[in-house]
Amino acid sequence: MTEPVRYTQAGRLMAIDTVLGPDALLLERLEVEEGINRLFTIQARVRAQRDEVRPDEIVGTAADLSLTLADGSQRVWNGLVTELHEGPIVTRGARQYALTLRPRLWLMSQRSDCRIFLTQSTLEVLETLCAEHRIRDYTLAGVTRPPQKRDYVVQWNETDLAYLLRRLEEEGLFYWFRHERGTHTLAVGDHPSAYDGSQDTRVRLAFGSSDAEHIHDWRRQLSFTPGRRAGKDYEFLTPNLDLASDTPSIDRVPENASYELYEYPARALTREAGERATRLRIQATETGFDRVEGRSSVRTLAAGSRFTPYEVAHPGHVYPAQVITQILHRAEDPTYESGAGTPHYENTFTTLPADRPATPHRMIPRPRIDGLQIARIAGPPGEEIHT
Repeated sequence: MTEPVRYTQAGRLMAIDTVLGPDALLLERLEVEEGINRLFTIQARVRAQRDEVRPDEIVGTAADLSLTLADGSQRVWNGLVTELHEGPIVTRGARQYALTLRPRLWLMSQRSDCRIFLTQSTLEVLETLCAEHRIRDYTLAGVTRPPQKRDYVVQWNETDLAYLLRRLEEEGLFYWFRHERGTHTLAVGDHPSAYDGSQDTRVRLAFGSSDAEHIHDWRRQLSFTPGRRAGKDYEFLTPNLDLASDTPSIDRVPENASYELYEYPARALTREAGERATRLRIQATETGFDRVEGRSSVRTLAAGSRFTPYEVAHPGHVYPAQVITQILHRAEDPTYESGAGTPHYENTFTTLPADRPATPHRMIPRPRIDGLQIARIAGPPGEEIHT
């Protein structure tokens, strides 16, 4: 009986490395969706060089996926296998499978709770939850203005992930993931200086044919956004204190100065907190003013990374530095079948001017506590009841 052909991923466009061992799975198709203020998702179609892949062997384990770059080096994505889909049997008895990979942070969506966080800042809450979920790879170095501690904040019937992301949104903190072999790191920032790379990184923009990797579609979109964010609140302990605040936008187009997004209550009980809240909200609004959507064959583009486009044919065209806020990578290597085609890679992306923070909108709703709640009142001896 003829032995089945044993394939290797060495020298190919892309590869996958799992706990099953080298070349146990062959990577045929890859889609990676990553961005700022979103969890990445990796979809991988693989061909197994064994009779069966059981879910208890691979689901819940880490895997690396690599893409070969023009200089022969490799770019790597790392993630946690969260889904295994069994596919059809293809040639020579091999079976196809589809894998879904997500960040370890996604595991926080698998636990919900009702709990109280006392005198902790949002960054301290992040550290607490990461420790509980055994997530060690994160960095807060990009935060220039650490948020203050809050006396009393409630997580109510929310997953740990929803609660954490809600806190990040409220504090104007954005995040993304950095990848390397064996790990991925959660990066948190609040200022453009947190972005990866340098605006001196130049990427060619060519609307005609070009053999070199380049951006071949560039569509800039400028949108009408309101000219001001404002809010007001009331503190019964200081009823005469005016807690109104407003912050104008740096973006000016005809008539937008006449439009304002107002919020009451602003959930800011000091003037400083009110000014900070409206500043963060106008920054979030400003992320929708100037955006670019593009397509390219540049394999090094990554979420949270900066670059500056340039044109060889028109060197006088000057483009501002950009940061990638969302990107979808697609790669395919059909060479495990003779005559099936050639390897291919492309991406579609969205950018923001690199001098602007990717301040998130508050998208995750605050939970509601319906009905009467019964609890035992307690407090330290001799002190005012506070719990």
